[in-house]
Amino acid sequence: MSQKKWIGFPDKFLWGVGSSAHQIEGYNSNSDWWLYEEQPGKIKKGEKSGAACDHWNRVEEDTQLLKDAGAQVYRFGVEWAKIQPTEDSWDESVILHYKNELDLLLKAGIIPMITLQHFSIPLWLAHQGGWAAEGAPEKFLKFSKRIYEELGSKVEYWITINEPMVVLVLGYLSGHGPPGSGGLGMMIEAMDGMIRGHALVYHECKKMSKELGWINPQIGIAHHLRVFQPKRKWNLLDWITAHGISRAFNWSFFDAVETGNLFFKVPRHVNVKRQLANAKGTQDFIGINYYSRDHVQFGFKHPFWFHVSFRQDRPLTDLGWEIYPRGIYKLIKQSSKRATPGKPIWITENGVADRYDSKRESFIKQHLFWLSRAIKKGLPVVGYIHWTIYDNFEWSEGYDPKFGLYENDFKTQVRTPRKSAITFKQIIQDNGFELDDNKLAAILGVKQPSLKSPTE
Repeated sequence: MSQKKWIGFPDKFLWGVGSSAHQIEGYNSNSDWWLYEEQPGKIKKGEKSGAACDHWNRVEEDTQLLKDAGAQVYRFGVEWAKIQPTEDSWDESVILHYKNELDLLLKAGIIPMITLQHFSIPLWLAHQGGWAAEGAPEKFLKFSKRIYEELGSKVEYWITINEPMVVLVLGYLSGHGPPGSGGLGMMIEAMDGMIRGHALVYHECKKMSKELGWINPQIGIAHHLRVFQPKRKWNLLDWITAHGISRAFNWSFFDAVETGNLFFKVPRHVNVKRQLANAKGTQDFIGINYYSRDHVQFGFKHPFWFHVSFRQDRPLTDLGWEIYPRGIYKLIKQSSKRATPGKPIWITENGVADRYDSKRESFIKQHLFWLSRAIKKGLPVVGYIHWTIYDNFEWSEGYDPKFGLYENDFKTQVRTPRKSAITFKQIIQDNGFELDDNKLAAILGVKQPSLKSPTE
């Protein structure tokens, strides 16, 4: 007879959901993404963010929705392009809007986690060269300092930059985001600007909080981490290439804010070694955005001599991404080894494109199982933020991918909870969930149900 096992979490473990400003607020017309969306062929089906989820006009009802969903933490963005529409001006009404939103969250008992820069930047900065522009770090500091002055007395958790490596790769190499081109050389300069900007903001906010007697801010970065594995396990070049890609994509930015040393290498193209001493030790927590794994194949005919793909014989999301729950465990372990011992780890994004809500419940439970295993192994995971609260504008993919716990009707802007939203709320309330032996065995990849996996 099948037995059930309890998958529980520590008493102070925090549960939340996340969003970004451009994807939900609407009419972010002073941003580089708004301009990018105007270019033919850039967004699937020619869609544009437009009104998005109209969150800007629905903050009160959306705050109630967050409370109804059981969220203890809400990770959300403040939009630089709205707050600072020109380099020399501030929109005080926008700042007041975010102050009011923050007060609503606090009144609802929801802990805010603010992201300062989530993909989009102001058009005026984009025209100057974006993150690669001279003085970009100082301009990010100016913006961030103003936001911290306005909100810092009430907010403990801050993310300076969301998924810097995704921004860089999509923007400068693949062309799936602004600026749309530039190559490796420009990408390296933009990476340098991001790291320096993050470091400036980190030190300034710490200084301000101490001088003003505010709560000590916990500042980090939301790193997009992926599992890179060789497509052909018998091929040594696939192994070497997978390791190199992981080193460059997963760990170059990560290591820079831990050690103060930037190392980025793509054989035949670039080998960068720079000391950025001011960046050393500038993440108080590790933020991990985890979605999938890639299989890497070496080959001279491919750009940069490699190709990545998803296994088609495994469960896939609506976007064709492989569902690989064990990867979250692997990346937590790797992150912890590369960081200062004991540094807290947040899962700052984890979710699935699943239009019919047929996979989301198992997706959540399988990833949370591996998360619980990491905690039992002594790894300091302190919170989990699900992506996302309701369907929104998913960048170059447009409106097709449905990541929301709540379905959103973009004509009426009515949010309707999916079955998975109810499941996730119950997990939050219980601080855990039950798994029967058969499902547990399937997650572990073993024939007999056991809490010990020989293949961790």
